[in-house]
Amino acid sequence: MQVNHRTLAPIHCASTDETRHNINTLSFESSGETIATSGHILARFIPSEKPEPGLCEFVVGVKSIAELNKSQRKKTSEPVSIDADKSIANGHVLFESPDPEQCDYSSAKLDVEYPNWRQVHPYMEPGSRHAAHHTVAISLAVLEPLLAAARQFSETRKGDGKMLRFEFGADPETAFVATIDDTGSGDRLEFVVMPMRLDK
Repeated sequence: MQVNHRTLAPIHCASTDETRHNINTLSFESSGETIATSGHILARFIPSEKPEPGLCEFVVGVKSIAELNKSQRKKTSEPVSIDADKSIANGHVLFESPDPEQCDYSSAKLDVEYPNWRQVHPYMEPGSRHAAHHTVAISLAVLEPLLAAARQFSETRKGDGKMLRFEFGADPETAFVATIDDTGSGDRLEFVVMPMRLDK
C-alpha cells in the first residue's frame, strides 16, 4: 500500500481531544482507504488503486504519524509503503521509504475499536432513507472566502457565535443559504451560494 500526502489528508478532521483515544487517530482500512473523524465531521480518502491483498485494518494515533505527514507534504518526498507481509508486526506499522535519504517511520498500532462510520454515512446503503437524491458541487474557491468572512465575523464570539448553519432547499438547482449569528448583538452574516449540479 502506497502512503502519500493524500492518504494522510483526513487527519485534519481527527479529534484533537487526546482523551478520546479511538478518534484521535487515523484508521487504515484493508481497502486502502483512510478515515478520520472528530465525532462531528468525517474525512475519508478513497484511493484510485487498491492495495495488495492481505492488508489488515489498523489504527494509529495522530501524533505518532505527524512527522510522517509533515514529510509527505514536501514536494520532494517519495510515497512510503506498507508491506502487508513484513511491515505490520509486533504491534507496530513500518512505513518504508524507497529513498535512502528519506527516513522510514514506525508507528504503534492502537488497540482501540474504531467507530462504525458506515452507520452514519448517508450513501453507504443504496435505497436507505439516507440515500442521495442529487449531488451538488461547491468550489473550494467559493468556500475559502466564505469561511474567511465567517471567521472574521465571529472573532470575538464564543459558543453558538462560532457556528455556521446551512439551509438547503429541495431543488438542487436553487441556491443554499449559510448564516452565522451574533446572538449578543443580533447581527447576522448571510451567504447565498449557487451550487453546481453534478448529474449521475
